[in-house]
Amino acid sequence: MESKSMNKFKKLLLEEKQKIMNNSRKNLDDIKVDVDDLPDETDLAASEVSQTLAFKLRDRERLLLAKIDDALAKIDDGTFGTCEDCEEPI
Repeated sequence: MESKSMNKFKKLLLEEKQKIMNNSRKNLDDIKVDVDDLPDETDLAASEVSQTLAFKLRDRERLLLAKIDDALAKIDDGTFGTCEDCEEPI
C-alpha cells in the first residue's frame, strides 16, 4: 500500500481512537452514582440498568480500541493492507 494511503489510514485511526477515549472518560463520569441521590427503588433499578448499559458500551469501546491498536501496529510494521491468511494485498 502506498505511503500516502497508509498515512491517511493512520490519521483516521488515531482520530477515532482519540474520540473513543474522550467519550470513554465522559461516560465514566456518568456511571458514578450516589445512592443517596436516588429516592426510591425504581430510581435505583433504572440507575442499575443505565450502569449495566454503560459497562457494556465500555467493553465494546475497549475491544474497538484493541482493534485500532492492532491496525496501527500493522501500519508501523508494514503489514497493514495485507491478508493475514494468504498474505495477498487487500
